[in-house]
Amino acid sequence: MLTSQREIVKFISEKSKRVFPNMNCWIMRSFDKRFSFYIFTYTCENSNQLVENYNLINNDIAVFFQTGLEIDVEKWNIYLFCFVKEEVNKDLKYKIEQNKYSTRKIVIDKQANINDEVIKRAIEQKLFVINIKHERCDKSIKSLHDILMEKDRALYGFFFEYFNAETKNKPEILKSYLKGLE
Repeated sequence: MLTSQREIVKFISEKSKRVFPNMNCWIMRSFDKRFSFYIFTYTCENSNQLVENYNLINNDIAVFFQTGLEIDVEKWNIYLFCFVKEEVNKDLKYKIEQNKYSTRKIVIDKQANINDEVIKRAIEQKLFVINIKHERCDKSIKSLHDILMEKDRALYGFFFEYFNAETKNKPEILKSYLKGLE
């Protein structure tokens, strides 16, 4: 469960002497409670504000927060989500997201209505939810079973016998099959 920790942002602001009013920190505890994921969020109107602030925010997180963490996995799992109301140029988005210094950055643009629920849902979808699409198998693709039955019944028979045999009998089955190949 994500929980808001604005105190962390306040701490960073006090240390850096910079204030970013549209910034927050969210924490997700690991299932075993041994470490946390820190997810910082910054919301802005447009690309200009994003360019003007994301490096400063990232640097402040690195210097005043990340350096104080003691658990390695926490140091490596800090994220900066930038929510932008307007569209962000793909090149700029790529440049920001590929910058690996301190945090992993994710830019989410075209977000007219940004609130805590939208932010939490985006974080959970990007970091903690796995969506697996179930696709139907092409019926024209044959299974290994069908191919072996069609092309090499002896090999199929060997596999069937071998995998259904007791462990102690398997070496003898293998020897018998290999002898038949000679």
